[in-house]
Amino acid sequence: TINTTNTINTINTTNTITPTPLNHLQFTGNSSRIFSNKTSRDFMKIILNGQEQNLADPQNLNQLIQQHIKDKRRVVAEVNGTIIKSTQWESLSIQEGDTVELISFVGGG
Repeated sequence: TINTTNTINTINTTNTITPTPLNHLQFTGNSSRIFSNKTSRDFMKIILNGQEQNLADPQNLNQLIQQHIKDKRRVVAEVNGTIIKSTQWESLSIQEGDTVELISFVGGG
């Protein structure tokens, strides 16, 4: 239902009504179908290498590393002050508020 405050009311799984601002919605040609665009509250905030980052989807550590490091063989990953073995990267889920440090080793001479 669209009300006069430019919001649309949606009912979630707990049967509570949540108003959603219309500027966060995308209407299709069929007016009975409405798709919500992601808003800032849909993102998970973490600290990655000292900088605040927003992750769109829940991820494991391995996925995060793949997005930011070219050669995974030369990286050390630390989550919340603990070094994580590469064998655990797939099973470690990144959580809201985590602090992640990815350290790459580069050879040279």
